[in-house]
Amino acid sequence: MIKVVKTSGKDIKDFSEKEWPAANFEHYGRREKWTTIKHTYKAVEDGKIVGILEAKYKKGILYVEDLLVAQEKRHIGIGELLMRKAEELATKHKAHKIYLETGKDWISEKFYKSLGYKEEALLKNHWVGLDFIIFVKFL
Repeated sequence: MIKVVKTSGKDIKDFSEKEWPAANFEHYGRREKWTTIKHTYKAVEDGKIVGILEAKYKKGILYVEDLLVAQEKRHIGIGELLMRKAEELATKHKAHKIYLETGKDWISEKFYKSLGYKEEALLKNHWVGLDFIIFVKFL
């Protein structure tokens, strides 16, 4: 009988390393290595963090996981500086696309549009039951 059991061990890594190459060949016609490179940056003013950017690069795509600017420092260009860093990272990795998600009707919607990001999809009833939008920018 097959059982499903919780694990967090090395056996998962070993299984994945053994099985993914064949699955990737089946799906993509070649063996692909799916390495994720995480990038974390902070915007600093007078030694104090005023904003953060966390992004992950994998297989031609940069995903902006988190962009956050201190409330008292918003609307002065820090977010744009951090997003320019994300675009710089994407270019460095030769990514063809950047994507991110943000809440529907949040002020960040207008912000991302002003930087040239386009609405790709609506995620209804997503995080904590709210609607979210996926934004993309092709490079």
